[in-house]
Amino acid sequence: KIYGNYNPSIYEFNLEGDLPSFHYGENRWDGLEISVVTNDSTASFMTTCESLVAGSVLNMENIKFSCNVDSDSLKYSLLWKNNDLEDISLGEIIGFTSFQYRPSNQVPRIDIQINPGQIFIKDTIWELDESGITIDTSSVDFHQLRVSHNKQSIAVNGILSRQATDELHFNFSELDLEHLNNVTSKSGLLLDGVMNGTTTISDVYNNPMFLSDISISNLFISFPLKQRQPFK
Repeated sequence: KIYGNYNPSIYEFNLEGDLPSFHYGENRWDGLEISVVTNDSTASFMTTCESLVAGSVLNMENIKFSCNVDSDSLKYSLLWKNNDLEDISLGEIIGFTSFQYRPSNQVPRIDIQINPGQIFIKDTIWELDESGITIDTSSVDFHQLRVSHNKQSIAVNGILSRQATDELHFNFSELDLEHLNNVTSKSGLLLDGVMNGTTTISDVYNNPMFLSDISISNLFISFPLKQRQPFK
């Protein structure tokens, strides 16, 4: 059900709604609640969700997302906590977004700042570095987007644009592939090994180019109903 009201004397609009369950393709939201409050200069949005399942890739519980908009900026936060003993995870992502309006462009430039934080997945704490993403009319620029656990890390830097010379780099350092089993195990595929190296993507709008310099030590792949065998 969805309900709301409008107070013209203070230009305030309120909207609230709740959906016991919502399905779209392989995605399912359970216990979804939404709250929106706006006036002539600010707006706030908050949604909570008991669980979100996106196919076999994503499973999150006790989700809370909120953002507060003021003029040309907004503050946002995303929190979740899975209580399943076989799939314990929790995290908090907080940041700030600004919109730069320019006379020469109808679409504003968007600067997204991500604050340092932590993500806990099963028995591993991943550190989220301070980073940023800039979205312009024809490009997306990633600034030092990085998560790490001890010596393991995944980093994303560079630009996706219509310029063939712009590149987006993915850097992997001492990454234990066993962490990917949180996703792949639901399809019966299990991985093990340590990955290092770089993957580069360029010219995605015209003639996509993918270059990789990756090494994986002690790689093992286990398929459904088969004993794990070394990959040669």
